Amino acid sequence: MKRFAQNHQFYILVTFLMVMSSCVKEMDFNGVKDITLEPQMKIELLKAEITQEDMVAIFEDNLPPPIGYMPEAAPPGFYPFQLPNPIVKPISLTSEERILKYLVDGVDKESGAATPVLTFTFTNTINSEFGIEIYLLDKDKKEINISETHGESSISASVGGRIVESVVSYSYDAADIKKAVEIAIKFTMDPNEDLYPDPNRSLTINANGIFNFSYDTSEGLP
Repeated sequence: MKRFAQNHQFYILVTFLMVMSSCVKEMDFNGVKDITLEPQMKIELLKAEITQEDMVAIFEDNLPPPIGYMPEAAPPGFYPFQLPNPIVKPISLTSEERILKYLVDGVDKESGAATPVLTFTFTNTINSEFGIEIYLLDKDKKEINISETHGESSISASVGGRIVESVVSYSYDAADIKKAVEIAIKFTMDPNEDLYPDPNRSLTINANGIFNFSYDTSEGLP
């Protein structure tokens, strides 16, 4: 599983602010000193992949024998199998306090969605349906309970390796992003057939965020 993008976002933000600050100095604002910059940035947060081979290994570790494959869809009255541990990854923004200092609530210029907004793209080539649940964790590993943005969705099964894509987005308050240190994603699986180890079938996750920042140039550069 690939690691989150490294914390280069701060340096991009600083460069942006420096360029904007330079432009401000060259313009005549008739004595106006309080100029606020409000940049908007799209930041990649997560890239991950779980292959069908990986999932079979998880089943073998957590279900009784036999083996070597995931059993077909459970009989009536049974629930789909839930992977025992969620995918938990740090939110790279929270490791850079200087970025969080300028993070504010805003609106995405393209979609009109409230920001911060996190968008998750799931690409499935496995013949299994997936249920997903996305939530944020604070520094004590406790869930930040935001009912309207507690992400629950589903991913359709692939047939014959055909790519099936699902995109979900959730808006948060800037205050919640500032408290959050991790993103957690829980999965349930409902295979439509016996699934044998196959490294060429997978479920991939790509996540990015749209963030708004506000910075008063009268305070100097960050």
